[in-house]
Amino acid sequence: EDTQLTAEQQRIRAQDMMLGYEYNDIKSGIDSNVDDCTTSLVDDLKSQRSYLVAAEGRLQTTLLAVLLTNMALLVIASVANYLLVMRPMRSLAQNIQENEPLDVRGSVEIRRVAESYNLLYSENHRRTMLLKHQAETDPLTGLLNRGSFDRLLAHRGADIALLMIDVDQFKQ
Repeated sequence: EDTQLTAEQQRIRAQDMMLGYEYNDIKSGIDSNVDDCTTSLVDDLKSQRSYLVAAEGRLQTTLLAVLLTNMALLVIASVANYLLVMRPMRSLAQNIQENEPLDVRGSVEIRRVAESYNLLYSENHRRTMLLKHQAETDPLTGLLNRGSFDRLLAHRGADIALLMIDVDQFKQ
């Protein structure tokens, strides 16, 4: 309809629309709607901000609880490591240096190692004593041999005497 008007008529119509009540009413309605929309958005943002602030507080509390729990578990693990591993290992090392059997204590693995070591220690001690006996005594008579007698003489001094008896046909 506007395209059929002359340029002057289109200009007059545009002025009427801009300055008329209809335009101002529509403009006022749009302004009111924009204000309502802006107020609604601000209220929604405030509500969401309040929710996020509360959620942030809960998250911080949860993180603090997790942190404290982890710290407590770390302390417990450190104490358990010291009691079940480090202290028994030091004791085992000291016993090994002193050539003594091991105390069977600590974690399951350490107890197994100590038990195995003690079996080896007992067998080694038994064999050492057997070899010492064989090295120091005569197998036929069971008496101390010459080397053992010399050591005993050097240790005790002049309080020892040696009696030598020659028995003919001793083996028979």
